[in-house]
Amino acid sequence: IFTKEQEIAWCNVQQRFWFDYDENQKGADKSMLRKVVYYRERLLALADPSSGLSRYMTVRKCIDEKNFAQADFINRHSLSRMDPASHDYANLAYFQARICEQLNRREEMKNWFIRSAMADIKTATKDNASLFSLANALFEDGDYARAFKYSSFSLEDAIAFDAKLRQWQIAAILPAVQKSHSDIQQTHQKKTRNMLVVMSALALLLLGVSFALFRLYRKQIEYSRRIAEMNKEIKQSSDTLADFNKRLKKMNRELKEANAAKEEYIGLFLSMCSKYIDKMKAYQSSVRKLALAGNLDKLIAETSSPNNVEKELKEFYNMFDEAFLKLYPKFVEEFNGLLREDARIEPKKGKLLNTELRIFALIRLGITQSSDIASMLRYSVNTIYNYRAQIKNSALGDRENFEEKIKEIGN
Repeated sequence: IFTKEQEIAWCNVQQRFWFDYDENQKGADKSMLRKVVYYRERLLALADPSSGLSRYMTVRKCIDEKNFAQADFINRHSLSRMDPASHDYANLAYFQARICEQLNRREEMKNWFIRSAMADIKTATKDNASLFSLANALFEDGDYARAFKYSSFSLEDAIAFDAKLRQWQIAAILPAVQKSHSDIQQTHQKKTRNMLVVMSALALLLLGVSFALFRLYRKQIEYSRRIAEMNKEIKQSSDTLADFNKRLKKMNRELKEANAAKEEYIGLFLSMCSKYIDKMKAYQSSVRKLALAGNLDKLIAETSSPNNVEKELKEFYNMFDEAFLKLYPKFVEEFNGLLREDARIEPKKGKLLNTELRIFALIRLGITQSSDIASMLRYSVNTIYNYRAQIKNSALGDRENFEEKIKEIGN
């Protein structure tokens, strides 16, 4: 007496045996198909409806009854809940391909054969009906290379598994597949030979063209060399001319600047001389009056007072500042542009320049000796030297070139 599990296994073996036997006999004896139906119905009655075997039998029943739409619905639902790497998935994917075949969905059919074959490979199943069916479909579509490859692989597995039925099925179409594959290879070989002939002819033609181009290339190189030499000579002449023009422009600019400065200096000199003469006359008149009046004490006080010198010096600074800034109105701005931001110098309110700015203003005018600057500004040489060193230490960039940059202000 069988247990329930044993009876389910027995029914499954029986329905599979009679199904394969009927398939091998091409349906010649209808009694075998009735046995398949009998054992399948018993199996459905015994098996758990949620089991993979029950779903598998239900789908096969719908297919045998040609209820393909219902089979498609049930099978897709079952497949969506299964592991794609399981044996049950491989079986149901195979039947899904057969369902799609009946519903005239050929591309989808091949896709399901592929999925089923992948599951067979993952589960090490050698009775791979899916791969053989895929090879058959590809053969019908004219893809002989892949059909030959897959059918050969299926035959090797069938022989290894000793699956007689599968061997017979594959052997039935393999000669046609081999012939088609061989025909394609021969066609490819013929095309390859023809292509080699054409390529050889083209290679000879290309060789001749290359030789002609090589001769033209050598001539072109010679022409290019001559042109390069001419261009080099032209460039040298152009550079020389450009350098000459640059120096000429610089000389003109310096000459123009010198003329402007000369005119300004002459005017300033004449103005200072005129004012100085007027002051000397006024001073002489004042001294004479005091002398004639016999006011000796006041005369001594007048000639000894430092206020007069300071007043004259202050006026001299103002005249110098005004004249210099007329020549170089952006001097203070450009001068500060050469210094660090924290060291920039701004004159006091109401003043045009201060001592530091006047020192470098004189340097801009070409007076570079500290002794000359000290004499003009009434400072000691050491004081002028310290001012210059302090400002140069605050310069942006190279301090050694700082005073040369000062001389370029206004250019």
